[in-house]
Amino acid sequence: MNVMSRPSATAFCALAIAFVALGAPARADEPSLVVLKVTGLDMKPGDKVPGNQQLKLADGQNVSLIGPDGKMILLKGPYEGPAAKVADVKTASVTDMLGPLIASAKVESATPGVIRNAAEAGPESTPWVLDTSKGGDFCVHQAVDYDLWRADNGAAETMTIQAANGSGAPVLVQFDAHKSRATLPDSLTFIDGAKYKLTGAGKTTEITAHTVPETVPLDRTAAAWFMSDHCEVQAKALLKTL
Repeated sequence: MNVMSRPSATAFCALAIAFVALGAPARADEPSLVVLKVTGLDMKPGDKVPGNQQLKLADGQNVSLIGPDGKMILLKGPYEGPAAKVADVKTASVTDMLGPLIASAKVESATPGVIRNAAEAGPESTPWVLDTSKGGDFCVHQAVDYDLWRADNGAAETMTIQAANGSGAPVLVQFDAHKSRATLPDSLTFIDGAKYKLTGAGKTTEITAHTVPETVPLDRTAAAWFMSDHCEVQAKALLKTL
């Protein structure tokens, strides 16, 4: 399975102004923030920025950053100061949304009497499966291999995945009898923002793919990224594993 990510911010910036160090260099052990969105700067989604890195943003420039704790910071120019500074800076609402998810995930993970078969785990237990029965937004992390998942694991079944606009050849995914998961083939390429149709057993489901750069750590950083792309079920499943 391959993915194609969103274009670099430099592709549409006429005048790119790089972030500038204004003092001592960032310490090697300084926690890094990850760039989520950026306008007018020589950065791209997935780039890492040390928390004490000094940034200089002109009017009209802005950058959204995610920390390892899932906190999201939106810096808007004119601004000059450390990347991790939160005073006088607007924090994105996804930070508030992540808190209840973390609490809920901890409760569900601690619930007794639940036996999880990792090989057959579904979307409530792992973020790395594409649910064939649910449409909507789906996040694809570039560093992870995904499986297709079905609730009815009785008979063998072949499903097809194809771009909703009909471009490209359909990709076939084969489910073995009594198996809930099937590996997505390398021939399948997800393009950021594109819609895809999943067809099988007389039913068609449509999803919108959101690619996540491989540089995004598989911790609360990725969970916050999932939330920003409306992949709440995946965010919650990831938090259960942390």
